Amino acid sequence: MPKKRRYRQTGTALSVPTSRKYGDDAIAKDGTLYTVDESANLVEQAKAVYAVPITIPTASWVASTTHTGYSRQAAITASGILATDNVIINLDAASVVVANTAGVLPGGVTTTNTVTLFAKQNPTAALNGVLRKI
Repeated sequence: MPKKRRYRQTGTALSVPTSRKYGDDAIAKDGTLYTVDESANLVEQAKAVYAVPITIPTASWVASTTHTGYSRQAAITASGILATDNVIINLDAASVVVANTAGVLPGGVTTTNTVTLFAKQNPTAALNGVLRKI
């Protein structure tokens, strides 16, 4: 069995030689993994996990009437998020304490390039963490 070859993007575009063979792999700078099929075509196998660091300042929280009992909301700009996406927000330990005290709902509502969180009251400090698309 021939040795499997691996290619990686080094310039602005993924470039894999035309001499590629079935089973070879290539990875783009954005983390997308490709494999070569039996016809020597590149086939996308997996995208990198969407994970971006976030900070929600206390000044971001505004009045809300969207959810009964949750009178505050904050919008997070998240390029690439769609209304159909599901997200998880992993807060750091200190932010979890602040979020729990403020009654922040876990998760959020997604719209194009935005995730909106809801809380019973304004958090007393900025919330820091990672936004992940699942």
